[in-house]
Amino acid sequence: MIVHFWGVTCGPCMSEMPRWGQFANANHANVVFIQVDDAPKANVRNLAARLQIDKFRNYYSNTQFDERMRYEVNRQWQGETPYTILIGKNGDQSVFSGTANFKKLSLWLRNNQ
Repeated sequence: MIVHFWGVTCGPCMSEMPRWGQFANANHANVVFIQVDDAPKANVRNLAARLQIDKFRNYYSNTQFDERMRYEVNRQWQGETPYTILIGKNGDQSVFSGTANFKKLSLWLRNNQ
């Protein structure tokens, strides 16, 4: 499973999100997308459709992403986006901040399906 946190007001997020849509669809990946900034839900849904991530599980934040939620996700996470959690087939987790290296992500996915 891959959990990807992103925001519509995050420049790096928006530049890579089309690639996330391509990656998730091409690999039939188990990806959960979580939009974390304060944006109208209808706008984010429309954007998700354009990015071709609407067929995956999508969650939207209606308020600012607060510290309690970040702490529950990962105590070391400072709230920066994009932020990705990889949960392997044995339950091991690894995280990375910043834009994805889709070649490495493809390799990880092949090893964890």
